[in-house]
Amino acid sequence: MGKRKMEFSSESIEEEFKRHKLTAFQTKIYRLLLQVPEGYVTTYKHLSQAAGVNSNQAIGQAMKRNPMAPMVPCHRVIKTDLSLGGFYGKTSGDQIDRKIALLREEGVEFDHGELKPEFHSKIFTQFKTSSS
Repeated sequence: MGKRKMEFSSESIEEEFKRHKLTAFQTKIYRLLLQVPEGYVTTYKHLSQAAGVNSNQAIGQAMKRNPMAPMVPCHRVIKTDLSLGGFYGKTSGDQIDRKIALLREEGVEFDHGELKPEFHSKIFTQFKTSSS
Protein backbone atom coordinates (compact mmCIF):
# COMPACT_ATOMS: atom_id res chain seq x y z
CA MET A 1 0.00 0.00 0.00
CA GLY A 2 1.46 3.35 -1.00
CA LYS A 3 1.69 6.21 1.43
CA ARG A 4 -0.47 9.25 0.78
CA LYS A 5 1.06 12.65 1.02
CA MET A 6 -0.92 14.71 3.49
CA GLU A 7 0.55 18.16 3.22
CA PHE A 8 -0.67 21.70 2.82
CA SER A 9 1.30 24.72 1.78
CA SER A 10 1.39 27.30 4.55
CA GLU A 11 -0.88 29.56 2.47
CA SER A 12 -3.43 26.84 1.74
CA ILE A 13 -3.60 25.68 5.35
CA GLU A 14 -4.37 29.21 6.49
CA GLU A 15 -7.09 29.40 3.83
CA GLU A 16 -8.52 26.10 5.06
CA PHE A 17 -8.49 27.27 8.68
CA LYS A 18 -10.41 30.42 7.68
CA ARG A 19 -12.83 28.51 5.46
CA HIS A 20 -13.76 26.18 8.32
CA LYS A 21 -14.15 29.09 10.78
CA LEU A 22 -12.03 27.44 13.45
CA THR A 23 -11.67 28.81 16.93
CA ALA A 24 -8.29 30.19 17.98
CA PHE A 25 -7.85 27.11 20.16
CA GLN A 26 -8.58 24.70 17.31
CA THR A 27 -6.23 26.58 15.01
CA LYS A 28 -3.44 26.40 17.60
CA ILE A 29 -3.96 22.67 18.18
CA TYR A 30 -4.20 21.81 14.47
CA ARG A 31 -1.05 23.80 13.69
CA LEU A 32 0.78 21.77 16.33
CA LEU A 33 -0.71 18.55 15.04
CA LEU A 34 0.54 19.26 11.52
CA GLN A 35 4.08 18.91 12.94
CA VAL A 36 3.57 15.21 13.71
CA PRO A 37 5.14 13.41 10.75
CA GLU A 38 3.71 10.45 8.95
CA GLY A 39 4.83 7.28 10.70
CA TYR A 40 4.69 8.87 14.16
CA VAL A 41 2.06 9.38 16.83
CA THR A 42 1.78 11.77 19.73
CA THR A 43 -0.34 11.72 22.85
CA TYR A 44 -3.15 13.96 24.01
CA LYS A 45 -0.87 14.90 26.92
CA HIS A 46 2.12 15.84 24.74
CA LEU A 47 -0.15 17.92 22.52
CA SER A 48 -1.75 19.67 25.51
CA GLN A 49 1.68 20.44 27.00
CA ALA A 50 2.90 21.86 23.68
CA ALA A 51 -0.24 23.99 23.48
CA GLY A 52 0.22 25.23 27.04
CA VAL A 53 -3.15 23.93 28.20
CA ASN A 54 -3.78 21.68 31.15
CA SER A 55 -6.53 19.57 29.64
CA ASN A 56 -6.13 16.41 27.62
CA GLN A 57 -9.91 16.42 27.33
CA ALA A 58 -9.85 19.78 25.53
CA ILE A 59 -7.39 18.27 23.06
CA GLY A 60 -9.75 15.32 22.57
CA GLN A 61 -12.65 17.67 21.87
CA ALA A 62 -10.57 19.54 19.27
CA MET A 63 -9.71 16.20 17.64
CA LYS A 64 -13.37 15.17 17.66
CA ARG A 65 -14.34 18.42 15.91
CA ASN A 66 -11.51 18.36 13.33
CA PRO A 67 -13.19 19.22 10.00
CA MET A 68 -9.99 18.61 8.04
CA ALA A 69 -9.20 15.03 9.01
CA PRO A 70 -7.18 13.18 7.91
CA MET A 71 -5.30 16.08 6.27
CA VAL A 72 -4.92 17.53 9.75
CA PRO A 73 -3.97 14.13 11.17
CA CYS A 74 -5.96 13.68 14.37
CA HIS A 75 -5.59 9.92 13.81
CA ARG A 76 -1.97 10.35 14.98
CA VAL A 77 -3.05 11.28 18.52
CA ILE A 78 -3.24 8.44 21.07
CA LYS A 79 -3.76 8.16 24.80
CA THR A 80 -0.92 8.62 27.29
CA ASP A 81 -1.10 4.90 28.13
CA LEU A 82 -0.32 4.32 24.40
CA SER A 83 -3.74 2.89 23.61
CA LEU A 84 -5.66 4.16 20.60
CA GLY A 85 -8.03 6.61 22.22
CA GLY A 86 -10.90 7.82 20.06
CA PHE A 87 -11.51 8.84 16.48
CA TYR A 88 -14.37 11.04 15.31
CA GLY A 89 -15.78 10.87 18.82
CA LYS A 90 -15.94 7.06 18.88
CA THR A 91 -13.85 4.61 20.89
CA SER A 92 -14.94 1.44 19.09
CA GLY A 93 -16.40 0.24 15.83
CA ASP A 94 -15.82 1.40 12.27
CA GLN A 95 -14.17 4.70 13.20
CA ILE A 96 -11.51 3.00 15.34
CA ASP A 97 -10.95 0.46 12.56
CA ARG A 98 -10.40 3.44 10.25
CA LYS A 99 -7.91 5.02 12.68
CA ILE A 100 -5.99 1.74 12.88
CA ALA A 101 -5.99 1.47 9.07
CA LEU A 102 -4.73 5.04 8.62
CA LEU A 103 -1.92 4.48 11.12
CA ARG A 104 -1.02 1.11 9.58
CA GLU A 105 -0.82 2.79 6.14
CA GLU A 106 1.68 5.19 7.70
CA GLY A 107 3.70 2.33 9.18
CA VAL A 108 2.51 2.46 12.80
CA GLU A 109 1.20 -0.78 14.29
CA PHE A 110 -1.05 -1.57 17.24
CA ASP A 111 -1.75 -4.87 18.93
CA HIS A 112 -5.04 -5.30 20.80
CA GLY A 113 -5.50 -1.53 20.77
CA GLU A 114 -2.04 -0.65 22.16
CA LEU A 115 1.00 0.73 20.39
CA LYS A 116 3.37 -2.15 19.74
CA PRO A 117 6.58 -1.83 21.80
CA GLU A 118 8.77 -1.62 18.68
CA PHE A 119 6.96 1.62 17.79
CA HIS A 120 7.51 3.38 21.13
CA SER A 121 10.39 5.27 19.49
CA LYS A 122 7.82 6.75 17.08
CA ILE A 123 6.17 8.95 19.71
CA PHE A 124 6.57 12.55 18.59
CA THR A 125 7.25 15.08 21.34
CA GLN A 126 9.43 17.74 19.69
CA PHE A 127 6.80 20.35 18.97
CA LYS A 128 7.92 23.79 17.87
CA THR A 129 5.80 26.43 19.51
CA SER A 130 5.73 30.17 19.01
CA SER A 131 7.50 30.53 22.36
CA SER A 132 10.27 28.03 21.53
